[in-house]
Amino acid sequence: MSVLRTEQLRGDIKSNSIDLEETSPLIGKSRSPKMYPLRCNRLNILTGTTCLLSLGYIIYTLFYPKDCIEIEKESLWDKAAVFCVHFVFMICGAVFFVLTCEGPCAVIYNRFQNVQKNTLYEDHDRLVRENDNLKSEIGRLRSIYQEETERLKHDNEYLENRYQEETERLINENTQLKKRVNEEKTEKEKALNRLSTIAGERLRLHNPGIADLSDENRPNKLAEKFSELYDNQWTEALESLNRTGQSERVSVENLFKTLEEIYTTCMKSAQDQRESLIQIITKPSTKVPLEVSSGSENTTSKVIDLQKQTASSAFIDTKNLIIDENPKLAENDALLKYTERSIELCWLMAIQDPPMMLNFGPAQNEDMDTNTFRAFTRTGQKVDFVVWPAVYLYKGGPLVHKGVLEPIAL
Repeated sequence: MSVLRTEQLRGDIKSNSIDLEETSPLIGKSRSPKMYPLRCNRLNILTGTTCLLSLGYIIYTLFYPKDCIEIEKESLWDKAAVFCVHFVFMICGAVFFVLTCEGPCAVIYNRFQNVQKNTLYEDHDRLVRENDNLKSEIGRLRSIYQEETERLKHDNEYLENRYQEETERLINENTQLKKRVNEEKTEKEKALNRLSTIAGERLRLHNPGIADLSDENRPNKLAEKFSELYDNQWTEALESLNRTGQSERVSVENLFKTLEEIYTTCMKSAQDQRESLIQIITKPSTKVPLEVSSGSENTTSKVIDLQKQTASSAFIDTKNLIIDENPKLAENDALLKYTERSIELCWLMAIQDPPMMLNFGPAQNEDMDTNTFRAFTRTGQKVDFVVWPAVYLYKGGPLVHKGVLEPIAL
């Protein structure tokens, strides 16, 4: 409310700024007071003259009634009416003359101006006091504002520091917890892997029906690779032998005999290696050969895994052994590739648990089993010679891939 009142008073001061500048000593300017303008024109002069003449005529008739014949002839009431008319006219003219003259009006005007100026001065002093009070209040509030601002700034800095410290602490705790969780998860995965490996080994041990799908050399895959050996390396080796001038039957029988010798050698070497490893691990001081069954299931499983991991080295040693016994296998490049691939696959079949079996077929003139073998180039009921052995998952197990034989022509 004080502010609104201040604004209103400021408006009053502005509306009267001209008079304050002329008369107020606080403004710093001094001017002579404004004079009331002289309003004297012909009408004023005529009215004044008429009033004076009327006044003179009345005075004259009062003091010299004999000279006024017309008045003397009139009644008393007529004389009174004439006198009143002249008297009223004279009074009005005098008042009008006084009001239109400079002196009395100027006095009244100046008196009014002084009253108004005094009122403005009082309002001005009051506004100055109110302004000073407001300035003091503003200063006090500004001081309170600055103190409050400093306090809030200090509190804000304190809270920010606490927030950063708490954030860093939580981040460190979170990092430590994540690290611990990852370590425990890793340990759990390792334990599960070990448990799964042990369980898988126990399940797969002497159980060919359960295969490790991550193993590229599991029995089913080996059967497929063995079929590819017949389609590729065997065919090339047969063609190379045929170019030497020998008959196709002789070439087929030579390749078949070579494969049978390789399979027999690999089966014996793999069995001897397994028994030797089990003996060295379980009874290193015993020199008498032990059977495979004498080792524990865990030891046997570890030995079989070791054989699979070292298959490449064993394959090279077995290849050298077979080629040294039959150097003719290395004379022909196609025949050498066939021999090497046959050794590799037969060794991998021999170290399976249990080992895979190759059925080299019935003897000549026996009945042909179409469930196990398929015909080579002609049809018939009796066996002439075997071209390629049938593959079984293990001895006495299911057939994995049919063999090939040549029946006697009908």
